[in-house]
Amino acid sequence: MFFCSGLVTMFFRYVPIFPSQSIMTDSQFNYFDHTKLILSEGGLVVSFIDKYHVLRTWSLEALLAPMDPDIKAREKKRVESVLHKIAYAK
Repeated sequence: MFFCSGLVTMFFRYVPIFPSQSIMTDSQFNYFDHTKLILSEGGLVVSFIDKYHVLRTWSLEALLAPMDPDIKAREKKRVESVLHKIAYAK
């Protein structure tokens, strides 16, 4: 149920995401499309597990910085998807 090895202190059931929080103050949001968003370090580190179970991690600063025009289309779409999920979890 929870990505982190810590104990789950709260588990909420909202539609269409399932947020939970561990005792280590990490917050995880499970989406119906089988993706997961994990906020840690007070929300300054963003980790994302896609539907293929691939973990990617960014600093919040790197995600919010303007994208390099030379970035590949696939990576741009991935970052935009993560930003959309962060905004939705807000």
